[in-house]
Amino acid sequence: MKRNTLFLFILIGIVNLSAQETIKIFKVNEDCREEYYVLKDNDTIKHGSYLKYNTESESYMFGRRIYEVGFYQDNKKAGKWRYFYDIKFFDTIPFYLKSSKDIPWCQGYYLDNTKIDLWEYFDPYGNTYLKYNYSTNDLVLYIDTLGNDLTNEKERSPIYLGWEPYLKNEILIYLYELLDPFKNRYSVKISFNVDSIGNASNFNIIDKKGPKKFGEYCLARVKSLESKWLPATKNDINTDSEVIFELNIDLTGNFHTTRWDEGSGNRTETVKRYRIPVKIRTKFDYKIH
Repeated sequence: MKRNTLFLFILIGIVNLSAQETIKIFKVNEDCREEYYVLKDNDTIKHGSYLKYNTESESYMFGRRIYEVGFYQDNKKAGKWRYFYDIKFFDTIPFYLKSSKDIPWCQGYYLDNTKIDLWEYFDPYGNTYLKYNYSTNDLVLYIDTLGNDLTNEKERSPIYLGWEPYLKNEILIYLYELLDPFKNRYSVKISFNVDSIGNASNFNIIDKKGPKKFGEYCLARVKSLESKWLPATKNDINTDSEVIFELNIDLTGNFHTTRWDEGSGNRTETVKRYRIPVKIRTKFDYKIH
């Protein structure tokens, strides 16, 4: 009954969007496009359906790829939202998956910009590996990378609600600009603490191979991730822990060249050479206190 009442409240809120006049906005960013509605008398307030996607032909062979789909009510997220992987960064995904469909990362409901009720998280193959109820703060399902069900384990490492594939995705979005195609390997280790209520703090680079700006960029992306940690447990009691995140990038693949013409008449050509990473490895280690 509680769940039905909640969905009815969200539905009523979304239906009421039509009560205010809105205009549709098409926004082109450097890495994506957005389509959403704003109030006619205040274009700073999003109010209506929202879509974020990418249409770069070099990235995707079959049209646009969706990043986010949802609703805004009075500039706050409301109703069902779905998030998708930017799968061009995953070297382990088969080609047919990369080129044929959008791959969901997670989905669930918002109320007044806050996640509520059950959220589901998926790996890049579409398998559900985690379910978490944000209203009751209950872990409903957790399958680790080896396929083990750790949902009811009394002692476990902290759990990141977002998982490694999404972290890899977030770090690599703008990373290519920092990589020298003539250097083969980059790596970084970042440590931070997760306390007994799931707050992450004390982020530090403990080891790095590559330029300073590479390490600083990775550190900034890890710190800025919008997600939540479930604390480690020991004897079924929440406890503090240390997390060590490691990223290794292998650039020993072939060179790729992008070319584009400028102007008209006499053809001019600009060439940029870069390497697509052949291997991208992420790893989490934990120390439970």
